[in-house]
Amino acid sequence: MSSARAMWLVVKDENDRRLLLWGKCNLSRVRTGLEFESANVQVHGRIEAPRVSWADAPVEMTADDWWVLEQQRIKAAAGRPRGAQAEAKEFLEEFLKDGPKPAAEVLAGAAEREIRRGSLHRAKESLKIKVEKQTTADGPWVWTLPPPKQEPASVSAQQRQDAEPAPPKTRRCRKGNNVVPFEKKQQG
Repeated sequence: MSSARAMWLVVKDENDRRLLLWGKCNLSRVRTGLEFESANVQVHGRIEAPRVSWADAPVEMTADDWWVLEQQRIKAAAGRPRGAQAEAKEFLEEFLKDGPKPAAEVLAGAAEREIRRGSLHRAKESLKIKVEKQTTADGPWVWTLPPPKQEPASVSAQQRQDAEPAPPKTRRCRKGNNVVPFEKKQQG
């Protein structure tokens, strides 16, 4: 007989609480969970050991309830990109908006915000930031945001009429490489 009589799930919720939640149990009708926290304590003055302390009240949630809430939280978080690279992009756009900055200043600013170098460099690539050496012999490397993209001016109907007609479409013949105009057959 290898079927489990009871199953419990240990999870961490969005408030950073650790929970022991009921998954299934055919030995009891209890369907509540328990909240606990784990901490290291000194035992006999010199040994450090983990210790679990339980909350007084039960948690009115099952593992299934937690799973549904977790999926909703993940879906809600998907709409707003707040990963490390998104934070690095936001930092670079803000930091470089007033013009080029020396690489040392950029790296120091990122370190103050606890942005890792890998995230910073991926954001740099994503934003197409230019990294160039200044023209002086011992000049520093500088990071520069690319110029903002300009929207193409709309073409008026008169400008379209004044434009030269497009050349006729051509195709290659099967025999030889002669190029002949392509004419669309009209149905009639």
